[in-house]
Formats: sequence, structure tokens, C-alpha cells
Amino acid sequence: MSDRGVKIHQGLSASGNGPIPNVKAQRDVYLDASIPKDDMARMQGEYRVMTRIVIHCQAVMLETCAKSMVSCDFLAALTANESAGVQNAARFEPAVYRHLRDIAAGESMAYGRIHAADLDRAAEAILSVKGDDFHARYLTAAFATENRQTIAALEDDSLRQLATSWGYTQIMGYHVVGMNATVRNLIDPSFHYHLAVELLKDFARQFKLDPQRDFEQLFRCWNSGSPSGKTYDPNYVANGLRRMQLHREVVATQAKAALPTRGGVI
Repeated sequence: MSDRGVKIHQGLSASGNGPIPNVKAQRDVYLDASIPKDDMARMQGEYRVMTRIVIHCQAVMLETCAKSMVSCDFLAALTANESAGVQNAARFEPAVYRHLRDIAAGESMAYGRIHAADLDRAAEAILSVKGDDFHARYLTAAFATENRQTIAALEDDSLRQLATSWGYTQIMGYHVVGMNATVRNLIDPSFHYHLAVELLKDFARQFKLDPQRDFEQLFRCWNSGSPSGKTYDPNYVANGLRRMQLHREVVATQAKAALPTRGGVI
């Protein structure tokens, strides 16, 4: 199951629904001279990121969310939090890799705690870091028992791919173990977002969350594994809630720009 040479496909394109926090429109403050230059640059950068997500992911997210109660605003903000809208974003996690090797050797069952020294520091500036409890949620003793033979048969390159988070919402490669899929599918926007929504639905079912209202808890679930978990980035939830509103604003701006004009008046 070697996935060298993964072909990268261009993403499609995300509307929104559900109540979200009322945050002032980013685009309306670009001319406010009272805003520090650093803050202005950050806001402009976020607006560009969300515009990229709307352009490249809107159609596929809208299609996926139409079949569930997951908000497209939430899915777009999750994308911004996790990958800044980079389709082929990938982050290798050494501690997960070592655990999978131990499973293959029959030396480990449930996932232990991850240490700061194990994190790929080079990727932290771009990609979100998942909490150790998130991995423990999935890499259980049952996972080890059911999949040891499959994992043991893999080449080292494939093990590394299972220990890597992939794509728009940074789904771990080990999620495809036992599925009729490979890691390369996590780069495909349609497959990726479908699986992301299924994982979100699992969190909602287990913790009795409303996908259209309990946004803070769902952000925490995605990053930490539980609705009350501590996120690796203390601003992860606040960033996500702000980006939900920003996504709605970008969608509205794009829709307005697409309207036909008569005599220069929309």
C-alpha cells in the first residue's frame, strides 16, 4: 500500500448555514487607520485564505453538507484552522509513526501520550497540531488487535503515510485503515470532506452535540478528541468561530460580485 507519487487534484468549491457569532466584517475595516499594521496584515491574510477556500472548496463542501446537519460555515472555518486551504497539506507525526511500528511488531496496544519533542516543529506555523488525546481516541487496543496484521504487512513508507495528517482538514492517514480506500483518497476533496463530516457526526453522536449550534465543542473535538478538551493552540476555537463569520461574508461578497449589472448598478 505504497502511496508514493500521490496525484494532486484541484479542489472544487462553500456556503453557510446555522447561527454563528456576530463579528465585524473583515473587509469593512481595511481602511480603518486606527488598526495597527500587524493586525491589518493578519486580517487581510485571513480574508485571502477564506477567499481561496470559497473558490476551491465551495461546491464540494456545499454538496457534502447538504447530506448532513454539519454547517458549511463550520467546515470552511475548520479548513482554515487546519490547512489554510492548502489541498495537499501534510504533517508527519513521529509519535504516531512509532506507535504504528509497535503495533506491527506486536509490542503496543493503546496509544500513549505524545510529547512536545515528538512534534514536527517545521509544520507548526502552517498546520494545526492535534492533541494526544485525539490519537488515543482512535488508536485503541481494539484498533491494534483488529489491524495488526494489516499494518505489519505495510512498507515503512506506507506506515509513515498512516502517521501523517492530510488535506484540507488534516485527517490522519490511519483513518483509512479497514476502509476500502487508501491514503491517496484523503487528497481528493470529495472523499476528504465526506470523511470529515462522518467523523464530525461521530463526535456529535457520542457527545450529544448539535452540529448546527455546538460549534465550540466541535472545534475542540476535532483538535483534542473531546468537547471539553484543551486545544494545542489556545486560540484554536476563537479563530474558528471568527472564521465562520468571515466565510459567510466572503460567500456573500462572491455572490454579489457575480450578479449581472445594468448601467453600472447592481
